[in-house]
Amino acid sequence: MKNMLTTAASARLEWLIRRLYSLTLLLSSVESVANSITQYRYLNWMNVALVVTLVLIVGMIQVATWTKRNMDPWIVVLGIFGIAAMLVFPFAVVDVDALPSEYQPWLWWVIGMSVVGIGVVSKPPIAISYLFAVTAIWVWLDASPWGGGSDLMLELQDATYIFLFGGTVLGLFALVRESVLKVDIANDLAIKSAAHQAGIDAVERERQRIDALIHDRVLNTLLLASKASNASEYSSVMNLSQEAIESLRRVEQEFEPRPEIQPLGLFRALKQAALQLTPDANVEILSGGSTAIPAAVAEAITEALIQALDNVVRHSKSSKVSLTLQSPNQSSVAIELRDNGVGFRLNRIPKDRIGVQISILKRVEAVGARATIESAPGAGTLVRLEWQA
Repeated sequence: MKNMLTTAASARLEWLIRRLYSLTLLLSSVESVANSITQYRYLNWMNVALVVTLVLIVGMIQVATWTKRNMDPWIVVLGIFGIAAMLVFPFAVVDVDALPSEYQPWLWWVIGMSVVGIGVVSKPPIAISYLFAVTAIWVWLDASPWGGGSDLMLELQDATYIFLFGGTVLGLFALVRESVLKVDIANDLAIKSAAHQAGIDAVERERQRIDALIHDRVLNTLLLASKASNASEYSSVMNLSQEAIESLRRVEQEFEPRPEIQPLGLFRALKQAALQLTPDANVEILSGGSTAIPAAVAEAITEALIQALDNVVRHSKSSKVSLTLQSPNQSSVAIELRDNGVGFRLNRIPKDRIGVQISILKRVEAVGARATIESAPGAGTLVRLEWQA
């Protein structure tokens, strides 16, 4: 994943999963708090502390979710809270003898969302281990006097429900993420293939140009030779023949394809890649220069633009995206990507957007090109990529 030019599909999936989880958690927490209130007569101040802690954690998850901050640490905290709350719950019970029959601690409504949360933010081995741990601890609490002392069959039913619910959700996460990863890999290969095809097209055009020059020179020499009728014309044909032979030798020595790409070929590849990532974008190719672009420069520009497009998809919330590709003169490249999204302050880029510094600015600077970014909150973003031979 780290070496891929874009992970837009996976990023959108993770964004959606976390927001759906946040909304479901909010609704589930309301039910949990409501059930804790109905059980208040059997519990002491420790129960109040548990409820307040739960509300604070869920509140922080909501704030992080809807302000586009990293909510994962708070989901981990919720997972830790789920286990810790079950372990300390016996201290919240005032009198085990006063508990009604078929009593079930209100934490039951918290456990499932804790399992799902760990599945959202953790790798499968950690999530599965957490699922086993939570199931075992719940069985212990449910069977203990503080949990109502449920009979064996009821304990097994509860444990099976937790295990099957958590396992099913974790399995669905794994399947969906794997499917979306395949989409990202396919997109990545298509983008790289498009850039590679631009290089092939440039080499092929160069081959055709050389073939045409050779063909014209050799053919012209042969035609003159066939019409030569005196010593002067024969001498001229001899000179032309020597020049043609020298051209053939020179081409043979220099025919190895140069690792360069024509601007127009690069622009066409970038247009195709941009429309794959942002189908609604307005992409214009205004002009293409005649000076070939070194392969390293073309690769850096491609990766920087793809990263910028990925940022638009993931962060900008824009309704309009435009991409302009042109060569202001025959030996330059100028690319502008503009969106009307939320924008941001360059000096306050979140840590999870390190791609702006590394994959855009420093990436193109490393090959002698230049990147500039103009943005402000509420004013959209403009990314310029420029190269001059």
